Amino acid sequence: MIDVSLTDKLDGAQPLNFDTTGERLFIMFENMTLVEINTSTGKVVSQTDLLDFIGPELEEGEAPKARAFALFRDLNMLAVSTLQAVYLIDYENELKYS
Repeated sequence: MIDVSLTDKLDGAQPLNFDTTGERLFIMFENMTLVEINTSTGKVVSQTDLLDFIGPELEEGEAPKARAFALFRDLNMLAVSTLQAVYLIDYENELKYS
């Protein structure tokens, strides 16, 4: 069992969706936090606030919520949509916003 409630920054945010590729489990939370877990070990590999990637594009005081999440294995990318935009992030080696 994996308990992601112990991870930082979740502040009671609800999980939006999850998907896997290989031994990587990605869980997207509505507060734009992405948690990666190694399915072999059950350990949290990373926890990323996607607002750190897209922050410069946001208006001051704007805090979007994730509305949809998808993993594109053939492109090594994940997509997160808000009411304002769709964000594509490369996950192959490390998370990179494009």
